[in-house]
Amino acid sequence: MEGSPSFHDQLLATKFFIPSSSHTLILRPRLIELLNMSLECPLTLVSAPAGFGKTTLLSTWIQSLPPERPRIAWVSLDEGDNESVLFWMYVLTALDSELPGLCTELVTYLQTQQAPPLRSVLQTLINRLAEGSEQLLLILDDYHLVAEQAIHTSLTYLVEHLPPQLHLILANCSCDERGIAPGRREAYTRCKCPLVAPGS
Repeated sequence: MEGSPSFHDQLLATKFFIPSSSHTLILRPRLIELLNMSLECPLTLVSAPAGFGKTTLLSTWIQSLPPERPRIAWVSLDEGDNESVLFWMYVLTALDSELPGLCTELVTYLQTQQAPPLRSVLQTLINRLAEGSEQLLLILDDYHLVAEQAIHTSLTYLVEHLPPQLHLILANCSCDERGIAPGRREAYTRCKCPLVAPGS
């Protein structure tokens, strides 16, 4: 392949796919209703031990939403995403795929700068979202696999300044509050975010 790869070529496309299941699913109307209600809040935590069906719950819920639902940007995270620029390239690309042009310049900027100032990138994202009318739902699946403090700090900044046009859902492997970094716990408390626990 000749030339420099585009930023899309540097990212794994399947991480943006909303998972589907070929197995018979157990309907969980109480949890589905909790997720529906959570859209009234800026941030939702979906938290339970591994194997309790967090991802399946979210994908089932998405399928149940009406046509006028928000645009949904999904990122499946893994241990390889513990690098701030890569993490935000995935997030911004997911948002850009739902609203083309929203984040294209920001992703290019992240790609071309050696140490891009993430706060200014997020400020631009927040302002662009606030100027629009489209509703967006960003789902970060397996967020517990992210251990890099710089990512937690930058995401906390986004959470603290979320415009009403963006709702964030974090799927986390542990419902033990001790597993939440102090900075994130404070931000979540200020947001009064609902907790949806598939294992409860």
